[in-house]
Amino acid sequence: MKPPGEMLALHWQQAYDPNIAWENVMWQRFHRTVSVIPTANQRQLVPTENDLARFEREHNFQLPSPYRSYICGIGPGELAGYFVIGAPLYDRPDKGMQRYASLADSTLMLEIYGDERVLRMKAFGSSVGGDIFAWDPEMRCPGRLLDYPVFILPRDWNRIVKVALTFKSFVYDVCLGKGLMAALPYVESEGEVERTFRPLTLRARPKKRTRAKKAASKKPRQR
Repeated sequence: MKPPGEMLALHWQQAYDPNIAWENVMWQRFHRTVSVIPTANQRQLVPTENDLARFEREHNFQLPSPYRSYICGIGPGELAGYFVIGAPLYDRPDKGMQRYASLADSTLMLEIYGDERVLRMKAFGSSVGGDIFAWDPEMRCPGRLLDYPVFILPRDWNRIVKVALTFKSFVYDVCLGKGLMAALPYVESEGEVERTFRPLTLRARPKKRTRAKKAASKKPRQR
């Protein structure tokens, strides 16, 4: 798997639409404005184009263009110590957003929120507090680029609330701003928002020892 920086460069080279190319540059600049929390001996998990295409086929849903640029260039992970943006990861579905990608099979969610929109929503993220963030496929944003408003399914409120008009607004105004407090009246400010990003990682496998090293380790010690 290519490192995130190389994947973003490749994604930019393959983007013939100038709007998409601009998006990739925008997320490159965004990545430089946040503090990436280092993860020693960890391998960052980043979806491939095959992962994204397979997810779209299986769920009959086209992912937003800004989200694709973000997730291929920066990768899934935790923003501001609270917001988790997921990605389809078919080699590690336990860590991918497949675990909450579709709410259509959850009759419990319908009972909680009493809103049939929940049956068609596509969840892509969550909060540390247990809220769910999702798109409504039937509410496409106007404009050339494919995008959808972002909704929150609050853990402590049985009402679906729109928190952002676009994915970019979700990242900047909700994750790194005060948008969540504006959408949910019971959320209180806790001071300055930390501009941090913790990538989704997997513990790296230890390197295999060579035969020479194994043989050397078996030699008896000389007194």
